[in-house]
Amino acid sequence: MRALLHNLLAGLRLATFFPLHSTDFRVSIRQLAALLLVEFALGLGISLAMLDGAGRFNPDAVVQALAAVTLTLAVAALLAAWLRTPALLLGYAVATTAMAPMLLAYTYGGYALWERLDPDLDDWVWTLLWLALVTALQMRAVRLWVPLGFLRRATVELLLVGVLIFQLWLPQQDAWIADAPEADASVLDTGGHEALLYQQRGVLDGTLNALQAQRPDVSDLYFVGFAGYGWQDVFMKEMNTVRALFDSRFDTRGRSLALLNSTQTQSGVPIATTTALQAALA
Repeated sequence: MRALLHNLLAGLRLATFFPLHSTDFRVSIRQLAALLLVEFALGLGISLAMLDGAGRFNPDAVVQALAAVTLTLAVAALLAAWLRTPALLLGYAVATTAMAPMLLAYTYGGYALWERLDPDLDDWVWTLLWLALVTALQMRAVRLWVPLGFLRRATVELLLVGVLIFQLWLPQQDAWIADAPEADASVLDTGGHEALLYQQRGVLDGTLNALQAQRPDVSDLYFVGFAGYGWQDVFMKEMNTVRALFDSRFDTRGRSLALLNSTQTQSGVPIATTTALQAALA
């Protein structure tokens, strides 16, 4: 336990750009395994907190974690062989894994701050900033064991960036996921759903007719939002947030349409179906 805390403290210093040396880490297979368990537990805790404790454990996350470990060790082995530094194999793996708590904080906390600040920039800018930060931290881990000249440093950076992009491209599995919705009496109320479907033509026509016409000599934008999953209100809320953003920034107020599947709004707005979407875009 003492060695684990020592490694976590060294990982904190590494992730916050404080000076340190390779000897500040306690490098062993046992410590790597312990750090991986800490990383997985933190990821599980974050997923659990995001769902307010509801849901279930996702076993696919274990497979993803094992794949990530394999990739980290493969990168470490490649670097150790190429740079002729055997100690880099376990050292790099331990150092980067010890940074996991801070990397999770940078990822989730940083993105939450980014959304709160709401900069007038696309999300790919945030992704580039994240890539730059994580690459810089991983480079610090490499240079703890071996000094790098300009050419080698640039090559290692390209390798690390490529691996990070590959990891971003892979499907992400949360360790804790929402339960599948269970059917209840209201869902099985066939008569109610049939009446709703018959009402939809009039609801959709009324909503489309209420949209403002395009103004002369003005390139007006129209917004069409589609929230098809009605079991959770989060999709409805996100779509309404985006709609409000378009209304304020792109002047789509009066020219925006929301197609929603939600028990809260079924009778008031057009439901999200392919038929409704085709009619809206016609």
